[in-house]
Amino acid sequence: MDRKHSHRTDLSDQPELLIFILDVNPLSWAKLKNNVNEVFNIFLAFLNSFVLLHHSNRVCVILSHPLKAEIVYPVSRSEKQKADKSLKRLTSSSRKAEMRYQREVLVQQKSMSGQVISAIKQFSELKLPESNTRSRLAAALSMGLCFYRKVHREFESQGRFINSRILCVETCANLGASESEHVPVMNAIFSARKMGVMIDSLVLSSEKDASFLQQASDLTGGVYHRTANFDGLMQKMIMIFLPGPDQRRYLAMPACLSVDYRANCFCHNKPQDVGWVCPLCLQSTAAARLRVSCAERAIQTQTKEKRKELSDPSHGIIRLGVLLRKVARRVEE
Repeated sequence: MDRKHSHRTDLSDQPELLIFILDVNPLSWAKLKNNVNEVFNIFLAFLNSFVLLHHSNRVCVILSHPLKAEIVYPVSRSEKQKADKSLKRLTSSSRKAEMRYQREVLVQQKSMSGQVISAIKQFSELKLPESNTRSRLAAALSMGLCFYRKVHREFESQGRFINSRILCVETCANLGASESEHVPVMNAIFSARKMGVMIDSLVLSSEKDASFLQQASDLTGGVYHRTANFDGLMQKMIMIFLPGPDQRRYLAMPACLSVDYRANCFCHNKPQDVGWVCPLCLQSTAAARLRVSCAERAIQTQTKEKRKELSDPSHGIIRLGVLLRKVARRVEE
């Protein structure tokens, strides 16, 4: 009994890395008709509570916008140096009251909450592209996995281990449905599964379920939850997404009963039971057709192969032998 108890305490004492991916598409947030500031404050309180669970816990915040995806916390070294220089300049100020106030403001801006809020304000000022429904989930997942590898190597050099997981907060149900998003999103999901990184999904939408996030959570052993009611959102996040994989074994976590693994058709953006798959780009379509770019690639590969065959002197002899064999078979028949 003592060994089992010590093993459980060791598992609970391990630090964790939480990669928080937040969708900041203003159009999708406008459809929710809720106070955005209150929801973002709930997210910040959740991240701060996660940091307080262990002294070595790490947090990485990635914002996903239709234009770009970017890691906003932790900041780069250059931005840290700028903040440190501005704090040092305040020490030379003559007025103590002004120095204290400005110092408190800079310290608050340097914290995780201040950096995330300032980054969200900067992202809200970006102009939306023509295709507003485009998502940068694949780029955000790739950045998160790269950050995981960086932290994992750092802990390995110290002879320590860290549990890692990703929490995706999305507001768009038609996620990864376009032609340019399907393959990158699935590649990122399979990479996370191979690395052993769990993907949790929180979809804030009253529409249909996000099939890609369902598949991501089911394949990696994470939790998928969709809600359109923001009452008690903080309690839901703490009870569902705050416990780590070791603590979830002893809790009754919400399970996704039905996961739709059907591939979406790139012609009509609908799930298909039977369809056609392009052999070059692996995109599924309802009708048998080949994309223009894929057809050009096929023509280029065929021309290259023909040039190689013509340049090879032995190819003519082999081709002549094949023809003689065919003629001999026909004569025998």
